[in-house]
Amino acid sequence: MEHTFAFRDHREVWRDASPLTADDLCWLDARCAALGIELVPNQNTFGHMERFLAHPAYAHRAENPEGFVRGGVQQPPTTLAPPRTTPISPSPS
Repeated sequence: MEHTFAFRDHREVWRDASPLTADDLCWLDARCAALGIELVPNQNTFGHMERFLAHPAYAHRAENPEGFVRGGVQQPPTTLAPPRTTPISPSPS
């Protein structure tokens, strides 16, 4: 799942994103089951984290806190670097 999920204690991350909720996923699972389809959940947990990493409370957990360049364009950080607990210094350019 790459769509934003409504994590209970992280409202600031999903506030403006029309997130999926646990109830939404239960509904989807029931619909799948009724059609003979097994829903196999998969939550991206290291990548696709730009909504979290955009907030100061989570930014220090980024693999590349300064973001990265793709196609000559600066991109925001998107990937977690577990188990980082302290900020790292930017690498020399």
